[in-house]
Amino acid sequence: MKTQIVGILYCCFIFIFITSGNVLAQDYAAKKTRQKAGFFVEAEAGLGYDSNVFRSPDESYVDFAQTITPTPPPPEPENPTITPDVISSFFVPLSLDAEYIATFSPTIHGIVSYRFHGEFYLESAADNGDEFDNKLRGGLEFLLSQEGKRKNTIYVGPYVGYHREFYVDRDFGVEQTAPTDDPVVRADVSDRYKYVSGGIESKLRKRTGLIQYGANAFYEVRDYEDPVVISQLDQDYYGLGGHVRFRVAKPSKLKLSYDYRVRDFDERPSRGSDGRLLTANPPREYTYHIFGISLRNSITKNITVYLDYELRLREDDYQGYDDYTKNKYGVRFLYDNNQGYRMRLKAAYWERDYDIAKAFDELDQADKEYDGIDIEFRGDYALNKQWYIWVEDIYDLDNSTDKRYEYDRNQIMAGVKWEF
Repeated sequence: MKTQIVGILYCCFIFIFITSGNVLAQDYAAKKTRQKAGFFVEAEAGLGYDSNVFRSPDESYVDFAQTITPTPPPPEPENPTITPDVISSFFVPLSLDAEYIATFSPTIHGIVSYRFHGEFYLESAADNGDEFDNKLRGGLEFLLSQEGKRKNTIYVGPYVGYHREFYVDRDFGVEQTAPTDDPVVRADVSDRYKYVSGGIESKLRKRTGLIQYGANAFYEVRDYEDPVVISQLDQDYYGLGGHVRFRVAKPSKLKLSYDYRVRDFDERPSRGSDGRLLTANPPREYTYHIFGISLRNSITKNITVYLDYELRLREDDYQGYDDYTKNKYGVRFLYDNNQGYRMRLKAAYWERDYDIAKAFDELDQADKEYDGIDIEFRGDYALNKQWYIWVEDIYDLDNSTDKRYEYDRNQIMAGVKWEF
């Protein structure tokens, strides 16, 4: 099956390359188009405060996924009441984007890029919240046609990456452990979320003309740390997608998009339709269908407003236990005075409903449902052509019938940015 998928994706890469009379490069969205070859760097550093590092519930709850036998034991085991410890901390956000463009001909560029983003906490109780991502890309960008500054391009190339994140107990921020063959010994499995990745991607963009469109395809292999005593999260992650954009009125453009994604795990077992997690069950495979609609409105020369909607459908390819439908409604407000000050505000409400899954994965509990609010604000002010100061605020509120995953979190940050 995987061999067939790789073959299909390979054919898609070739199809995009041959049939697109107008093509894509890597979409360095929200950045100015590079007109010349050379080396480009953007780096950020700052100081932030995180009100809830581990996304812990802020109220006590009964954990119906656990049972305990108190001393002296009652007639039946009972479910424990958990009182989470909400840990806050100052942290240092760091990011680096570096890119080198080499010109091989007027229509062919070689592009190598590196991206790093991380958050490093200053309080000892929050050390397990440290997290970072880095990815190295390299490939070819082909220019097929151009009208003014608008280019039709295609980008094809491989990439590698490394992600470090700790698997922790969200209630207390401590390393997750798992039982072993020895009933009194538990194994540290906190490295379970760390992985190295490698893959290939192809992206097409047609930016000229009245109707603009794009397409993309990728295949990625993720190799996670092996916790030994519980299943490893190794997986193949791949997908195809595309979008079309056109003007619906003089100040407005409409974008329609669709993405197909698959996460195919090597050994992580599926849950049966009764929610039971058995090692005899086949490995999980999730298929995603993501539909998007975005209306861009140019209110003034300096102000742009987006109205967004996304429908995400997940299919659990075993017995459908983890199938869900997610609706997300959002608005984005962008302001740029073209004199060094930029501001971005994003707000979204979302809800995710599972078809048959139950809270705590227990059949006698309520249907598993989530909803939440995401708000982001970012402001940048240019001191000169290379140096900027910035402030950012990220707020997340998640509600759920599974009380283990309810949380309220606010990250406030400020720092400096350097461009070269």
